[in-house]
Formats: sequence, C-alpha cells, structure tokens
Amino acid sequence: ESNPVEVEEYVTACGIKDEPAFAWWVPYTLRKSDRIIAAVTNQLRKSSHKYGIEIPTSIDHAKEIDERKKKTLWQDALKLEISNVGLPSRI
Repeated sequence: ESNPVEVEEYVTACGIKDEPAFAWWVPYTLRKSDRIIAAVTNQLRKSSHKYGIEIPTSIDHAKEIDERKKKTLWQDALKLEISNVGLPSRI
C-alpha cells in the first residue's frame, strides 16, 4: 500500500476490483487519489515563485527566464553552482 494509486490502477486493469478484498478499497482510493493529485499540483504551483521571483524548475526553464528578462542571472548562478560542485556540464 505504499503506492495506493498504482495498486488501484493495477486492480482495475486486471478486472478484480469487484473481489471482496478490493470492493470497498478501490472507490475509496479513487477519491483519495483525486485529493493526492490536487495536493501535489497545488504544491507545484506554490513553489513556482519565491519572494516575487520566478524559480526555474529545470535548466531549460532557467534559460527561458533569462531570455525573457534579457539577463543572465540564472545561467550565472548555475555556472557558479556547477563549478562549486565540480560536475562536468555544458551550460
């Protein structure tokens, strides 16, 4: 039950959702999965800005923000971070 949504999808795909062991559990998990997905989506929306500054979710997103603002702040920050960590990369 560590992944109830995946188990529910598997049970439904196998056609055993009407078995006594799953008859109560599948509808409950379906309702619960909607809440789980809504909570994750809401958390993603909350973390897109911090102190009024747009926070990138990937390197490509950081480049897009820099191009839109016509600055290189995120690219400079990424280069500094990678040089501090010591990972070989192309930015």
